[in-house]
Amino acid sequence: MKKNINVLFLLFILIGCVREKIEYVFPSERISLQKINTDRLLQIIEDPLTTAHWGISVYDAEQGRPLYLHNQNKLFTPASNEKIITAASAINFLGKDFQFETTFCKTGEIRDSILIGDIVISGNGDPTINKKRGVGSYKIFSIWADSLKKYKIKKIDGNIVLDVRNFSDYYWGNGWCWDDLMWGYSSEYAPLQCEENAMRLWITPSKSIGKSVNISAKKNFFNYNIINKGTTVDSIKNRILINRGITDNNFYITGEMKKGSKTIGKTIALKSPVEQFREVFREVISQKNIEIAGKIIILRNDEIYNNQVSDTLFVWRSAPLTDFLPAILAHSDNLYSESLLMALSLENANPAKMKDGIALLNSFAKINSFKRNSYNFSDGSGLSRYNKITPENLTKILYSMQKYSFWKSSFAKNGSKGTLKRRFKNISANMYAKTGSMYGIDCLSGYLELSCGRELIFSIMVNNFTDRWRIRQKMRKIIETLIINYDGNYQIRQQAVK
Repeated sequence: MKKNINVLFLLFILIGCVREKIEYVFPSERISLQKINTDRLLQIIEDPLTTAHWGISVYDAEQGRPLYLHNQNKLFTPASNEKIITAASAINFLGKDFQFETTFCKTGEIRDSILIGDIVISGNGDPTINKKRGVGSYKIFSIWADSLKKYKIKKIDGNIVLDVRNFSDYYWGNGWCWDDLMWGYSSEYAPLQCEENAMRLWITPSKSIGKSVNISAKKNFFNYNIINKGTTVDSIKNRILINRGITDNNFYITGEMKKGSKTIGKTIALKSPVEQFREVFREVISQKNIEIAGKIIILRNDEIYNNQVSDTLFVWRSAPLTDFLPAILAHSDNLYSESLLMALSLENANPAKMKDGIALLNSFAKINSFKRNSYNFSDGSGLSRYNKITPENLTKILYSMQKYSFWKSSFAKNGSKGTLKRRFKNISANMYAKTGSMYGIDCLSGYLELSCGRELIFSIMVNNFTDRWRIRQKMRKIIETLIINYDGNYQIRQQAVK
C-alpha cells in the first residue's frame, strides 16, 4: 500500500511539470515543502550579520502569477539591470530591426575625379564600429573610403565635415560617479564614435630596479599623452595608480611596481571621442590615396554650416538591434546602452539630449502599468545611482518581453556566456539573466528554466552591503531553493535517492 502511495505521489509531481497544462498540480506534501522553503528564503536574506536590503519577485513564466515576493514594491538602485528597461524600450519604440546609421553627403559637384566641395558625415551614435564586439574601425572606414572612390572621388577640394550637432549633450549620464569617468566602462558617447571610445594600456616592470615602468598602448590611438612616473622596485607589492585628467587625455602613471610581477592591463576612456574618430578616418583616407585640400573639421553644437548639402552619397547601417542586443544584455556594454538611449532621444528631438530618451523610458513604464513613484530613470546603462526601480517592475518587463523569440537568448547564460560565464555553474537549471553590480549593489533578473519544463521569471535586487562574496553566496542559495521548490524532476530525484 505504501509503495502505491509513493507511485501516485511521483505521478502527481510529473503532472505538475507538464507545460501544456493551464494549472500546475501540487500534492499536499508539496505544499508543505513550499512553505518550508519560503521560510528558508527568509532565513537566507534576514541574516543578522548583514546590512543588506533585499527585494525578490518570482513569477511563473507561463501563467504570470506570483510565486514568491519580498519587498517587491520597494525601490532599489538597479545598476546594469537598468539595461533591461533600455533594451525593451528600444524594441518597443525603434523596432527589433533598428539599425544605427552613418550618412555621407556632399556639397558641390564632382568634376574629373575632384569633388568641388565638402564631404559631410553625420551619425546617430553607432557603437558597433569596434573590433571588440563588432567590426573594427579600420575595416569599416576602408569600406567607406572605397565607397567614395566608387563615385570616382580621388580628391576633395574642400573639407571633410564631421557633423555632430544632432546630440546637444554628448558626454556622460546624470549621476555618474566622477571617479568612474576615466575608465573604459564610463566612456563618453557621441554621434560619431569608434573602438568604444577607449584605449587599452599595459604596464610592466622594468628589468632594472629604480627604472621607470614600461607602458605600451594599443596601436592606432591618437591625441593622448602618457606621463610616466611609475618606478620598478624589488621589495613591495604593486602600488601603481592610473589617473586621467577630466578635461584632457593626459594619463598619469604613478607609484611602484615590483620587479618580475605580471603585466597590468587597464582600459581608459578617451576624452572627446569624436577627435579619435577623426584621426582614424584621416589615416584611412590617406592610406586609400584620397587627397584632402582642406581639413577634417568637427561641426559642434551651435556652430553654423553655410554650405548647402546637395546629395546623399551613401548610408552605412549597423547590424540590426537583434544582433547587437547580446552586447547589452549578456555582456553589459555600457556604451552600447547609452548609444541606444540616444537613438531613442532622436525619436523625440533633434538635436537630442539624454532626457529625451529617458522620456521614452518613462512612457514605456506607463505602457507596462508601473505604479507612480515606483521608478526613476537617469541613464541607459545603469551607471547612475539616481536610477531606481522595484523588483516587481523588472519581472513585469521580463514577462511581457518573453513573447519575442530572440529576447531570452540575448541574456547571459549561467556557466557559458556573458557576465554569467563563471557564475551559477552546476545548478540543475538553465539561467538567462542580466547581472548588475556597483559598490554596495548586486542585482540579478531573468529567467530560470527548470529541468521539468517549467520556467520562472525572477528579480533579485540587493542594495547597501559591503561583502559582495557573502551576498552572491546567498543569491546562489536562493536560486537553489527555487529549483528545489518548483522543479518536479528534482523532487523525483530526491525520492529516488531515499
